[in-house]
Amino acid sequence: MSAASGISASEDLLREFSDAVTDRNIRFLKIAIQNEALVPQGSWPSKAADLSSDLTQLDEILLQDTPAYILARLDTGEEWLFISYVPDTAKVRDKMLYAASRSALVKALGGQAVKDTLFATSKKDLTPDAYAAHLRHVAAPKPMSAREAELAEIQAAERQSSTAFEGSRARKNHVGAGVGVVWTAEVEDAVKSLAAGEGANLLILGIASESEGVRVIETKEAAVNSLQSALPRAEPCYAFYRWQPEKI
Repeated sequence: MSAASGISASEDLLREFSDAVTDRNIRFLKIAIQNEALVPQGSWPSKAADLSSDLTQLDEILLQDTPAYILARLDTGEEWLFISYVPDTAKVRDKMLYAASRSALVKALGGQAVKDTLFATSKKDLTPDAYAAHLRHVAAPKPMSAREAELAEIQAAERQSSTAFEGSRARKNHVGAGVGVVWTAEVEDAVKSLAAGEGANLLILGIASESEGVRVIETKEAAVNSLQSALPRAEPCYAFYRWQPEKI
């Protein structure tokens, strides 16, 4: 596969990467650009129990002023860390070539195998401490844009509003909600009579403050157009109205 720079992965590289995938002892595979091609420059086995400790090998594998790519096997054994090593002291043309060829190389090797990417401009960026800082950065929450921050504030406000509404609704709907509200025999008889079509067509109930039980405030006859004036003005209530459509 050719990169935007015209640099492509050589057959030797593809073959050596395939061998490295199979050989679980291989920790590092070094890749360089030579003669307009991406070629392998050697592989190194694991010397430590984890990648972080093995990174000390890179001090000898990499040259001070020469760019290179490193594929480092992660501790999972099946995934790789792609290291783009482009020193600040490298030649400008080399920096441009390695920058332009990076993504095409990853695709040529099978992008799914590369779990993470690390950019280094000096060997100091490839120490165990530097790698630990990189992992913390990857795991940290990503900074939000101004629009994302605004949306997050709106969503937080909506959650608070919803919580307040649910609390208010719970207080309003406590009657018959399984919290021990008492329905007296008087209330039960009044509701049954209303449903059976007996007596007045308007039943008004309220909450007894001393017992927090339901009580009958009043029963009366009322026309549909006078319901508002028939309800108590000085206290909250529940109203049950037996409506009968007019016969035509």
